[in-house]
Amino acid sequence: MDARKPSPSAGEKLKELRVRLGLTTRDVEAKSLQIAEERHSREYYVSHAWVTDMKTANLRRASTSSIRLAQSTIAESQS
Repeated sequence: MDARKPSPSAGEKLKELRVRLGLTTRDVEAKSLQIAEERHSREYYVSHAWVTDMKTANLRRASTSSIRLAQSTIAESQS
């Protein structure tokens, strides 16, 4: 990593992963709902608003666990 560049924000990391997998923010929401229903746990649900807020960095206080959950939801949607 170039020392002159700031490290990417959580929102930027999530967007990079989502784009690399060819998913829209609506796709992430739909896939997360499917996973939540399969696992009988709303913890896996990531709303469109949340994904959009992360994308635009409006959720500066998002917890690490929320970010990891979103990342795993996006990754699992491709399984």
